[in-house]
Amino acid sequence: KLSPMQKTWVLDLDGTILVHDGPYIYGKDQFLPGAKEFLDNIPSQDIIIFLTARGEWEKEHTLRF
Repeated sequence: KLSPMQKTWVLDLDGTILVHDGPYIYGKDQFLPGAKEFLDNIPSQDIIIFLTARGEWEKEHTLRF
């Protein structure tokens, strides 16, 4: 049983939450199967930190997505 206290989730984007190798280059990010549902089930009081190795030129698109 998990503690009811607030949690912090640290997740990588590409290959963990989003499809890796390509779609984001064309502005077409896609969730991996089940990833959106997983994120939707994280309690709103929790904190989510996303990590990525994407370049600065991809920042604007990534933040919009």
